[in-house]
Amino acid sequence: MREQYNVSGWNDFRQRYQDTFGWYERDGKPPLLVKLLSVDDSELRFQCKDGMTYHAKPDKGNFFTFIPVMKGVHYYGNCIVLVRRIPARQYKRGITTDNTAIVDIKTGLAISPTFELLESIFGDTYNPNFEKFVEKLSGDVIFDNIFSIIDNNVHVYEALLGRYYPDTCRIELKGNIFFQEVSDVINKYSLPIMVEVV
Repeated sequence: MREQYNVSGWNDFRQRYQDTFGWYERDGKPPLLVKLLSVDDSELRFQCKDGMTYHAKPDKGNFFTFIPVMKGVHYYGNCIVLVRRIPARQYKRGITTDNTAIVDIKTGLAISPTFELLESIFGDTYNPNFEKFVEKLSGDVIFDNIFSIIDNNVHVYEALLGRYYPDTCRIELKGNIFFQEVSDVINKYSLPIMVEVV
């Protein structure tokens, strides 16, 4: 969502975006990931990951693109995390601790949104884990924004679906509710993995 900071709509802008993360547009440079600290009718203050605080005036062409909270699984370092929206009374449109839950699927531990985490999730989407998995048919991997394998457990989002056995290249699902979807994902990448229901 691309928004401009203006005098006429500063209060709505504050309600939607104060304390949220977004990208600040800069002429001739890549967008800068920032966190909006405070908004009023005369000034907007925001901070980047190095701790520098910036000030913007309204009606001066200051544009921000905010990250919508879309449920999905993502890589973060050596972890696979689930990002999902938290229903909140104060409707925020960017990512903030008020409306976003980020959980390490393996441990179940909550992770607060940080510059490092959001750059990892929403920045460069390339990750070598998928290529390693295709080559060795083992390891943790994300197939799409829904299905993953973590410690040989097959997940839909954070829910456990079944088990992957790398020695026999077999997935055993506990029930057939996601059988077709998992089979489609495996076939999409032409992986020599059998999907079964037990």
